[in-house]
Amino acid sequence: LRAAIATRIGSTRGIVVDPSQVFIVTGIQQGLNIVSQLFVRKGTGVLIEAPGYTGAKYLFQNYGAKLIPVPVDKNGIVLNKLPKKDVSLAFITPSRQYPMGTVMSIKDRKALIEWATEVGSYIVETDYDSDFRYEGAPLPALKALDNNECVIHLGSFSKTLGPGLRVGYMILPPSLVDGAISCKKLLDYG
Repeated sequence: LRAAIATRIGSTRGIVVDPSQVFIVTGIQQGLNIVSQLFVRKGTGVLIEAPGYTGAKYLFQNYGAKLIPVPVDKNGIVLNKLPKKDVSLAFITPSRQYPMGTVMSIKDRKALIEWATEVGSYIVETDYDSDFRYEGAPLPALKALDNNECVIHLGSFSKTLGPGLRVGYMILPPSLVDGAISCKKLLDYG
């Protein structure tokens, strides 16, 4: 399954990845739990889109994060409002911003990765429904543009195969694989 996902996201999302970097999770929420276990402690700066996915907001708060809301406009997250320091994670929905539905441009995606590299932050990219397009091919995922290994990609099959299956995946930078394995074992030995 991990190899099949690696092949699929290579062709559909532009992400070239070794299957060892693919983690099977029970959905994006479990992926966010693993990310939170790796990074979030009391007072950890976590950037979230405003408005954004409340499931992530509540989860990060539960781990003690200091939430940093950044506004969203017709182009996605407002890049000139990004903080210059004290951010460990940035939770972003670039392919279809939730709940506004905007799609972040390639230029803005590259600028976001550059920002994350400068401030030392990881980006948690949630790609929850990029399979659905009304016209044209989807833009490459943030992870596909990431030469700095700062993007954690989360995807799910709940929209395409059905939510009852509870199957999702994470694509991690190689440096985070061992830590994520330990976190996953604590959750369900999967």
